[in-house]
Amino acid sequence: MIHIPAEIYHSTVNTGWEPLKLVAVYSPPGPKRFSVQCRSAVWLPPANSRKVDVMSPKTVALIGTFDTKGEEFSFLRERIESAGLRTLMIDAGVLGSPAFKADISREEVAAAANESLTALRTERDRGRSVAAMAVGAKAILTRLFEQGAIHGVVSLGGSAGTAIATAAMRALPYGFQS
Repeated sequence: MIHIPAEIYHSTVNTGWEPLKLVAVYSPPGPKRFSVQCRSAVWLPPANSRKVDVMSPKTVALIGTFDTKGEEFSFLRERIESAGLRTLMIDAGVLGSPAFKADISREEVAAAANESLTALRTERDRGRSVAAMAVGAKAILTRLFEQGAIHGVVSLGGSAGTAIATAAMRALPYGFQS
């Protein structure tokens, strides 16, 4: 993802042999003038029509495995909060002890997938644990989005954390800040 501040001139040049597929996300939505400069552009309307209170601080969900990436998530949380945003920490780890207390615990994530965290730990089946936590994370993020409780989502991770978080993020509408 490339962030370009508002009103800054920029351009993109395809130096490859294949057609370039570029997704431009404007927040807030606009400007349509982008499509004038790119003849093959397709303009999609905003993903949803939720009413959001623009005066209150936005909440960013951070989802990942806080047992293995706790230090990194603590750093990211501090950076996001220093920008004036709120954070909602969702722990999707299974085996180790989390580095800090999450707003939504790993037990809650497992329960959202109709699984027992204790059973997942006992089985020690990494593939099944990742799949179960992905289902739970997806259910939780979907609920939070529908309630208007989150305005963006971000994650860090190795292979398991990335698989869990991206599965959950794919459940959110196109254009949601992730």
